[in-house]
Amino acid sequence: MPPTASIIIPNYENGRESSVDGGTDLLGDLFESLHHTLRSDPTDVEILVADDGSGDDSLETARAWSRRTWRDGRPFCRLFEHEHTGRLSVVLNRLMERATGRLICRMDGDVLLRSPGWLARVVERFDSEERLGVLGGRQLDCTGALHSVGDLLLHPHGYQHVGAGAASEVSCPPYEHDHVMGCFHLLRRTAFDEVGGYDESMPRGQTVDLGVRLLQSGWKAMTDPDIVYEHRLALRRGRSSSSDGQDSLAVSRRIFFEKWGFDRLVPDQDAMRDRLGEVLVPTTEGRFPDPAGIGAPEDEIENRVALVRGAVRPNQPVRVAMIGAGDGSVPARLVGHGIKVTGLDDRPEAIEAARAVVDGDALPVPHLVDDLARLPIEEGLIDILLVDRVLERHRNPIALLKEARRIMAPGGLLLLLARWRTPEEQLVAPRSASTFTPTSLRMFLAGSGSFRSVPFATKPFPHPQRDVLLYALHPLAEIDLGREAFDGIGDPTLVD
Repeated sequence: MPPTASIIIPNYENGRESSVDGGTDLLGDLFESLHHTLRSDPTDVEILVADDGSGDDSLETARAWSRRTWRDGRPFCRLFEHEHTGRLSVVLNRLMERATGRLICRMDGDVLLRSPGWLARVVERFDSEERLGVLGGRQLDCTGALHSVGDLLLHPHGYQHVGAGAASEVSCPPYEHDHVMGCFHLLRRTAFDEVGGYDESMPRGQTVDLGVRLLQSGWKAMTDPDIVYEHRLALRRGRSSSSDGQDSLAVSRRIFFEKWGFDRLVPDQDAMRDRLGEVLVPTTEGRFPDPAGIGAPEDEIENRVALVRGAVRPNQPVRVAMIGAGDGSVPARLVGHGIKVTGLDDRPEAIEAARAVVDGDALPVPHLVDDLARLPIEEGLIDILLVDRVLERHRNPIALLKEARRIMAPGGLLLLLARWRTPEEQLVAPRSASTFTPTSLRMFLAGSGSFRSVPFATKPFPHPQRDVLLYALHPLAEIDLGREAFDGIGDPTLVD
């Protein structure tokens, strides 16, 4: 009889010789953790390993474990040795052809299982959720810190790891989301067969493409946080595989975009909705009510005035604009310091309040704009752009960010302020789109490939304001969709 579950492990150089310290046996540790967590598990299971032409000691480790047996005499695993392809999707499709279980547990060779009895729990979860297509667990990094408890993709703020940076033991019930990372990917075989195999044209990000097809076919993605594993990617040195090359991320993103019509890291909501429909990507009705910049306290106004003044060079003409100008208090104050500002806002109530604030002072009222992602400003005109608590509430944030880059002059400066929440708060309402976590904002900016962050030379705010994250950003000359884009975005400033 076929087993209930098949564990499939693609391996390419996960041995001691490929570890950062030269002594960590990544693949061997995975096998040890499987042996430990499954020896008392009643689930019928087969373990299949496919080696993609490894040149390190991991191949011999896999051979040694394939000669070992369970207590009942069954082989611990079956090993298939292939010449190097450099394409994970090819290796995975070969494993899927050989797997016979109704549940498929895919895991990378640098994973470590921490939960005894996890497989029985997986079977129970799939048996209790008829439309569950893919399941994930609580992912820790090699230090034991929480990396994610599931991912969002069909979200205005783009691709993000839910709970990243929270305490590793934080409480979270099983919940439905958009995507499960491929390093530990628990899949219903019938769902996989329905939507087809891994796309072998993609060097990276194959699981995102598969996940979108599953969602499109009505299958659910969930995470059970009580299934805990460690992904020890940081303990492995870089490899010579073509899928790990510098441009592989950009190539995969381009292929995904050509296939689906939206970017998999920072998806345009309109394009994604056109392709996937209102059920998966519902239209955002109305606007998140935000009084930001309307009747603001004096400290808040002084903070923004100081931020802009600190960016202006003495005796040098500068063109300044503010998106989210509110009642116009900040632009009006800056005019008093000799800095003319074009203010824009999309809230009629802000413009009404502005008329009262600037009345009689011969100061311009901010412009009312229907969509802040379509501004009546010439390309490359603005030297300093202040975006104040707008990006997080906009219905299509990546469109707004692209518009900000369009109107900025080469060498200009974007001062970005965004409301935020903690990773623990994100776990309570993962799909909320009114705030960023520090990690999700960094991933969003990096994914855009449009900016690089610069540190503040001096304290940016004269007064504490811990409810906002702050970035200073220079536009890049060319869009960067490679790994360098992520390296160019540091952590945001939390203003004390």
